[in-house]
Formats: sequence, C-alpha cells, structure tokens
Amino acid sequence: MKNHSIFDLASESPRSSLSPAGVSTERGVSFAPLAGVILYRLFLDYIYQASVFPLNAYMGFYNVSDTSLYICSWGVLLVSLPFFLFCSARKNIGNVILTIIYLLNFVPATSCMHFMPPSATYLVQFCTYWFLLFVFAVIIPHFNRIWNFSSATIVYAASFIFLLTILGVSWKYTGFHIILDLDSVYAFRLEAREYSMSVIERYLISAARCCLPLLMVYAIARKSKLYAGIIGFTLLLLFSFDGSKTVIFTTVLALLCYYFFTWQKKRYIVWGFAGLSFLAAAEHILRDYSYISDYVIRRIMFLPHLLASFYFDFFSKNEVLFYRDGFLGNIFPSPYNIPSPHLIGKIYLGAPDCAANVGVFAESYANLGTLGCLISPLLVILLLRSFEYCSSGLDFRLLIVPAISIAIGLCESYLSVLLLTHGFLSLCIICLLLPREMKDA
Repeated sequence: MKNHSIFDLASESPRSSLSPAGVSTERGVSFAPLAGVILYRLFLDYIYQASVFPLNAYMGFYNVSDTSLYICSWGVLLVSLPFFLFCSARKNIGNVILTIIYLLNFVPATSCMHFMPPSATYLVQFCTYWFLLFVFAVIIPHFNRIWNFSSATIVYAASFIFLLTILGVSWKYTGFHIILDLDSVYAFRLEAREYSMSVIERYLISAARCCLPLLMVYAIARKSKLYAGIIGFTLLLLFSFDGSKTVIFTTVLALLCYYFFTWQKKRYIVWGFAGLSFLAAAEHILRDYSYISDYVIRRIMFLPHLLASFYFDFFSKNEVLFYRDGFLGNIFPSPYNIPSPHLIGKIYLGAPDCAANVGVFAESYANLGTLGCLISPLLVILLLRSFEYCSSGLDFRLLIVPAISIAIGLCESYLSVLLLTHGFLSLCIICLLLPREMKDA
C-alpha cells in the first residue's frame, strides 16, 4: 500500500474525479450544507436584532423591519446558493477561499439587506459584483504548474530573515518583552502604534504573520523539532511585539488543521460558521450579552457592510479616487487631504483617527466607480488562481490557515494592501518554493 506524505497532491479518493477544468470534484454533491447556510442566516438575523443593533446604533447600524425587505433578502440568498454549491463541491484551495468569502461576507450582507436596506443602485452593483465573481470562477481556467523548482534552503533563509527582523524590532522597541498575560495586550497594542518602524520592517513583520504559521506546520511535517521550536519562539516574540491576538489565533488554528483537518472535512466549514453564530446567540440568551457577537460577528461580518455603505454613499456623490489614494498619489495628488479610510471615519463615524478599512468591493467603487465593480471580480479570481498555482501540490492541511487569512483580507482590506502590506506576495513565494515531497536534506 502506497504511503502519501503531507506534500503529495491532495489525497486521491475513489469518490472523486477530475473535472474538465482540471479541478477535483466530489461526486454526488451533498445538499446538506445548504441547511448550514440557512441556519447560519437565521442566527445572524437574531444576533443583529438582539445584540448588534441595540449596542451599536451610535455607529450607524439601524433596524428597519419590513416583510418585503425580508423576502427580498432571502430571495438574494437563495439565488446565490448554486455559487456556494459550486465552490464547496470542488477540491481546490481557490474555491475553498471563495466558500469562506461567501460565508464571511455575502451571507451577512443578505441579513444587512433586511435590517439596513441599501439603495437600489448599491444593491444592483453588489449583486452584479457577486454574479461576475461566480462567472469568472467558472470560466477562468486553473493554471497547471509548469515550474517545478523548489528549495528548502531558500525557505530556511526566509525563516531566518523573519527571525532576525523580529529579534531586531523586539530588542529595539520592547527590550525583548514577552507577553504571557492576554489581558494586557491592548496596552502594548496602543504602544506599538507609536513605533517609528521603517517600511521594510513593517512589511517583513506583516509577511511573518502570514507565513510563519505555515512554516511551523511545514517544520512539524518534516519532523524538524529544532526548526519548529525556533519558529514557535519567533511567533511568541511576534505576538509580544504588538499584542496581536491574530498571531495566537492563526498559530493554534494551523496546528489544529494540520492534525485534524482534511479535504473530506471541508464541508464542515459552513457548519463551523453556523456553530459560531449559534454560540453567539446562546451566549446572548444566557448572559444578555455576547462577547462572540460583539468581537467576532459584529466586527468581522456586519461592520464591513456598514462601512461599505458609507464608502458607496460618499463616492457616489463625490469624485472617485482613481487610485490616487495609493500608488498614484505621488504623481497625481488625491482630491482629499487624508487617506480614504480616515476620511470615511471622520465623516461618518466622527473619528478621524479611526481607519475605516473595507474589502475589495468598496475599494473598487471608491477608485473606479461602477467600472470598478465590473473589474474587481476578475482581479480577485486572477489573484486566487495565482495562489492556486503557487500552492499546487501542497497538502490542504498546510493551506487552510493561509486560505482563511486571504479570505479575511479580501473582505476587510484593499487589494493593494493585501498584496503588499498583508504579505500575500511573500506567502505565494514561500508556497512556490516549498518542497512537494518529503526528502532528507
């Protein structure tokens, strides 16, 4: 019997075949996950009414209860279910990312349509954006990997650069302070905002957050205890540097996925979202307050849509940016004297220091108006195809945490920020260079 290493191609199954697009597709598509989507939406509706709106109305959340709006929001959700089935039925990391984006962004958006009805223009453009995302996901082919070069040496060198950078900034700004008390992280996070780091330091720190959990699992798979221990210590220093709980979350999640997750279990992703929303609702019922709904459901699932509505409202009435807020700003000055996240925070939230960051849908409209909503879906699918190409041949257990990070980045960040500041390019390079087979050095 042949033994498969973690670096073999996604494990073959007698129940799977290869689709014409070159993507493994599970036969006999299960419709059971649809029940998970329905339950997830129901719990989101309850959480919005019971927790998000009452506690956060001052931010701009409001509650318009209307039967026609309720029916319309469910109609939009039901029409989108073929997109969910298409993504969830294919054994491909790009479609896993699309599944997470769908659950993280689109389903909560339908709940917002009920309670915070958008303008007809906004609704049409939002639905067009998702329709084109589905079309491009179907018609754009998956690229076959033709460059088989890999190098553990370069990967080790990248890890060493991350280690040196984190050691340097930790010594320079904190004196090698180690945080062991999670309750104290907010004080260190505020302190970290005042650090005068260089552009290179900031990029390497962001790239390390994205790449190190993957490299730690890689080290465990190669049974390199020393390498895994060094990366673990580096992650501890990285967490202690600015108190980012994301480092702890992704590290723990990477370990859990490596030991317990497989392609066959990816259908449980939707039940994970439904279960999280259920726990938030249960916590609110039992305690009359829910930390889960406040820190997770509101922050990650509802707030991006509120901010997107602010962006749409502002840039539908004012001059769009044409990317002058970013890389073209040095050549063609922006018509506004502050970056758009701070501009929206100042106007709509009354907090100019608040960075109202949003995902690629709002970014595309802010930069190009309606045209951006037509172009952005193509750019997103091309980005996912690039990641698929770079990570082709790596086991799913290595990639699920990067997939979650990419999905969250697309829902909450500008595309240019995801590519550079959030370390997407570094992640692609690391995945491209990782050896596909277990070989002795």
